[in-house]
Amino acid sequence: MFLRSKFWRIRAEPLLRHPIISIEEAEKMSSDTLTWLLTKNTSSFLVKRNGNEFAREKFNLLNRNCRKYSGLASSKAVDISLADKKVTLTTKIAKATKKPAKAENAVPLRKGARGGANTIRANISRNYYRRDLKKAALAKWSRLSTVAKVEKGVLQKKAIRSRRVKA
Repeated sequence: MFLRSKFWRIRAEPLLRHPIISIEEAEKMSSDTLTWLLTKNTSSFLVKRNGNEFAREKFNLLNRNCRKYSGLASSKAVDISLADKKVTLTTKIAKATKKPAKAENAVPLRKGARGGANTIRANISRNYYRRDLKKAALAKWSRLSTVAKVEKGVLQKKAIRSRRVKA
């Protein structure tokens, strides 16, 4: 038997002293990773068109079907949405996963350009939430803020001009 052999200590020690990951970290990672493995090909939010895979789920900033941006498979996720002509930053609360009504924290972005960007930076990167999503969140916020201004009537929609082809 493996455990009763005289060399069991030599065989088991490298497994117990793994330098990269601890048991607690592995347990924390396994739920998100397992959720991603189960939902990456069979999600109801999945859209496959022209060889591309997109996802329409909430908390997916770029609507890409990949592990980094997935809102279903991450306990810490960021979403920027437009509702009633207002842009809102929403983050998941990792500790409240069993209570869905209390699992989200919404912050309205009412300030100007610098104020909205600083609010996003403060909530994402300075609070050590998800630093890898900062650029995507700022890009989506800038797009949605211009859409909100057009809907409010502050900005006018730009006409798309086509170039004339010289014959």
